[in-house]
Amino acid sequence: MSSYGTYMIKNFFNNVRFEYKKITHSNVKNLSNNFKIIVKSKNITLNSSFSFNASYKNYIIISLDKYFYRIDYAFSPPINAKLIVKKYDKIKKKGININFKSQNAFYTYFNKIFNIIKRKRYSFFYEEIEKTAKIKEEIS
Repeated sequence: MSSYGTYMIKNFFNNVRFEYKKITHSNVKNLSNNFKIIVKSKNITLNSSFSFNASYKNYIIISLDKYFYRIDYAFSPPINAKLIVKKYDKIKKKGININFKSQNAFYTYFNKIFNIIKRKRYSFFYEEIEKTAKIKEEIS
């Protein structure tokens, strides 16, 4: 399960010092079936939970000092739906929606990978594996 937390940390805390608190639970066969992690840096907090025992939820909440953002369908956005980021002002107690045009996230991802391979920038993969391994080792 730590790969989910690792991915979130790598994307939101890239090259930023962070501290974390994690809570994990295991089933009878000692396999991790849910994972909760709270990651904080100087000005951002990421509170994430992942589970194989719960109903599917698909959103990210990013909390800053004055605002928090909620991104629905963050992990698997539907191809024909617009991505909406909800920005909420904690002081004014007011929210707004930030709309993005619809896009195919899987196509975008594979297109990026194929472009890296076409340009023979293989070091990108090694660097990503190294970053991920360092984070995973720290939080596991």
